[in-house]
Amino acid sequence: MRRLVFIAAALLALATASGPAPVLAQWSPAPGEPVFRQPPQPKSEEPALLTADEVTFDSELGLYVARGNVEVVQAERTLLADTVTYNQRTGQVVASGNVSIIEPAGEVIFADYMELTDALKDGVIRDIRILLTDNSRFAANGARRTGGNLTEMTKGVFSPCKPCQDDPSRAPLWQIKAGRMVHDEEAHIIRYNDARMEFHGVPIAYTPYFQHPDPTIKRQSGFLAPTSIVGSEIGVMSGVPYYWVIDNDKDLTFDPQYSSKKGPMGRGEYRQVFPHGGLIFDGSVARTDRGIQPLLEQTDPPKTEENQLRGHIFGRGRWDINENWRTGFDTQYASDKTYLQLYRITNPTLFTDSQTLTSNAFVEGFMGRSYASANSYYFQGLRSFDTGRTMPYVPVMWDYNYLSEAAPYGGRWSLDANTMMLGRNDGTDSRRVSVIGGYQVPYITPIGDVWRFSASVQSDLYNASNVQDPGRPFETHNGTSARLFPQLGAQWSYPFVRQGEEYRQVIEPVLGTFMAPNGHNSARIPNEDSVDIEFDDTRLFSANRFTGIDRVDSGIRGIYGLRTGLYHVGGGYATGFFGQSYNVAKNEVFTSGSGMAGHRSDYVARLEVSPIAFVDLITRFRLDKEDFSVARNETSVILGPPILQVQGTYLRAPSTQFSNGRVQQASAVVSSRVDENWTVRANGIRDLNNGNGLGWVNYGAGLSYEDECFAVNFNWLRSLTSNPEVSPGDTFYVQVNFKLLGTLAGGFDRPTFDGGNPLGTKK
Repeated sequence: MRRLVFIAAALLALATASGPAPVLAQWSPAPGEPVFRQPPQPKSEEPALLTADEVTFDSELGLYVARGNVEVVQAERTLLADTVTYNQRTGQVVASGNVSIIEPAGEVIFADYMELTDALKDGVIRDIRILLTDNSRFAANGARRTGGNLTEMTKGVFSPCKPCQDDPSRAPLWQIKAGRMVHDEEAHIIRYNDARMEFHGVPIAYTPYFQHPDPTIKRQSGFLAPTSIVGSEIGVMSGVPYYWVIDNDKDLTFDPQYSSKKGPMGRGEYRQVFPHGGLIFDGSVARTDRGIQPLLEQTDPPKTEENQLRGHIFGRGRWDINENWRTGFDTQYASDKTYLQLYRITNPTLFTDSQTLTSNAFVEGFMGRSYASANSYYFQGLRSFDTGRTMPYVPVMWDYNYLSEAAPYGGRWSLDANTMMLGRNDGTDSRRVSVIGGYQVPYITPIGDVWRFSASVQSDLYNASNVQDPGRPFETHNGTSARLFPQLGAQWSYPFVRQGEEYRQVIEPVLGTFMAPNGHNSARIPNEDSVDIEFDDTRLFSANRFTGIDRVDSGIRGIYGLRTGLYHVGGGYATGFFGQSYNVAKNEVFTSGSGMAGHRSDYVARLEVSPIAFVDLITRFRLDKEDFSVARNETSVILGPPILQVQGTYLRAPSTQFSNGRVQQASAVVSSRVDENWTVRANGIRDLNNGNGLGWVNYGAGLSYEDECFAVNFNWLRSLTSNPEVSPGDTFYVQVNFKLLGTLAGGFDRPTFDGGNPLGTKK
C-alpha cells in the first residue's frame, strides 16, 4: 500500500482553527498523481507533517481520519499511532492503538489512547507509560498533559530500574507508588502525593508528600538524604544536609549535625567556578571537651580540656593567569590532633589521612622546558610528639628550572635555582640561596654502547640560627655559610639482545662514576630537606642521592649494576636489576641505617614479574653489604582476575628519626567480583615486629552491590590503635544510594572492651 504524506498547517494544528474545510471525502491519489499534496491553508502557527497508509475526510463532521502506521511531526514532537482523528472544528486530535509521542528532549510517552490539543502539548492520556532519557520509567492509569511540560498522573509508579529481562511483569528492584504524581519538565521536578516506596515489591517507607529532581537536572537546591553515625566517643551523631544552588557558578552544602555525647557540630562545603579557575572549601566547627595526652609523660593518663572551640578547614583554589602561568592555594588546618579522627572527617578531594597537614600558596609557570614557581608553606603535625613551636613554616620559596634545547651533539644545559626562608617558633631558622648549573651529553658509539657525560657546579649561601651540631648535641651554630660544590659524572651501558622464536632476552651491564671534592657538608648548614632517605635502585645512579639541596653526595664513587629482561611474544615478561656503589673515601655523611655509609653501599635490587595476565609482582629490596641480610624491602603483588583477586604489600624498613623503631608491616586486600553487581572484599594491616609491635593494626571486610539504579556498600573495620579521644573498636558503616533520590549513609562504633586484643581473650 502506498504511503500518503500531507504537509498541512491546518490538518493537525492543535489550536482552534477557523475557515472552511476542503472537501476531500475518501481522498486517495489517482494513478500517477504525486503523493505530496498541499490542501488549503487555514491560519496556524505550527505546521504539521503527517504520513499514513490511508487518510479520509468527513466534510459534514469536519473530521480527518488517518489509519495505518500514522506518523505526525509538529513543533519538534512526533506522534505515532495506529489511528489518528483530527477534528477541524475543535482542533482536537484523538490517537489510539500503540500510541507514542517522542518529546523534543528525547522522552517517549506511550499509551493506548490519547486526546490532544495545542500542537500535541495538552491532552488526556489513558494507561500512560513514560520512558525518560536515562531509561527511568513512569506508569499510571491516567494522566493529564498541560503545556507540553506538566504531566499529572493518577495511581502512578516511578522507577529508574530496568525491568527484569526474564519476567518484565515482576516489580523492579525499587519503585515509588503514589496516588498522584506530577512531572514538571520545565522545573525538572517530580512530585508525589500519598507516596510509598517499595523494594522488590515490598513497601518500606511512606510519606504524604515527596519530591526529587528528574534525570535531566544535575544541580538543584533542596535537602539531601540524612546521615547517621553511632560511636562510643560521640554517641549518636545525625544530620540532614541542605544543598543550596546559589548560582550557575557556585553552590553551598550546609550540614548541621548533632552528637548525643559531644553536642552540635556545623559543617559546610562551598564551591565556585570562575572563567579560568575555581575553588572549594570544606569546614566545620564544634564546641566540645578535648582529651589530650601529655607530650613528655606518655605514661600519664590523658587530661581533659573542657568546652573547647574546635574545628577544621580544608580548601583548594586554582586560577589560570594566562596560557603559561597559574596561581592557587591548598589549605589544611585542624584545631587539634584528634579532631578529624573523632568526627570521622574525610574529604578525598582535599584531604587524605596523613600525619602532617600542609597548607600552600603558589604561583607557577611553564615555559617550554623551563619551570618557575613561588611557594609559601605552613605545616601542622598530627603525631603525638609534634608541637606547634617546632613545626617549620616557609614564608617564601622560589624555584627556577631551565633545560635547554638539544645542541648539535645532543647536549643540554641546565640551571636549577632556589631560594628559601624557613622559620620555627622554637628551633632552627634558615635562609638559603642555591644555584646549580650543569651540562649533560649522551653519546652512542658505532658498536652500540651508550655513554652519558655530565658536569655541574652547585653554589649555596646560607644564613641560619640555632643550627644543632650533630656531633655536639648541646652546641648550636649561628651565622652565614657558603658552599661551592663541583661534580663530574659518567655512565656507560651496553645492551646485549638475544632474539628467540618465543622470547627476547636483554642483558645490560651499567657502570658509572661521580667525582667531587670530599666533605662540603658543614655542621653550620642546616639540614631541612635531606633527612629521610630511601636508598633503592632508583637513586643508585643519581648525582645526589640525598632528596634535597641541603646535603651533597661528595667524594669519588664508582657504581656498577646489571639490568636484565626476558620478554615473551605473548606479552609476559620479567625484568630485574642489581647494583652497588663504592666510595673511595669512607662516606660519613650518611647515617648507618641509610645503606650508604662507609666505603661500600648496600646492594640494591628490583624484580618485576608478570608471566601471564592477572599476575603482577614488583619487589624492591636492599641487602646488607656484609651478610646479604634484607635491610629494606618493599613488595607488592596482584594475583587473579576480578572474580577472585588478591592484592598484597609488604614493607620492611630500618629505624629512622621519623619512625619509632624498625618498621615491618604487611597489608592485604582480597576481593571477588561475584558477578556484574556483587563484590565482596576483606582487608587487613598487620605489624610484624616479632611481638614488639601492635600485632593487627586494623582489619575488616566489605560487601557491595551496584546496578543502574541502586547501590549499597557495607563496611566493617576493627581498629587496634587509639589516642586520648578515640579508643580501639569496631566501626560499621553502611551507604545506600538510590538513583535520583540521593544517598543514605550511617554507621556505628563499638569499643573493644578486651583492650584491642584481636583474639578477644581477657588480659
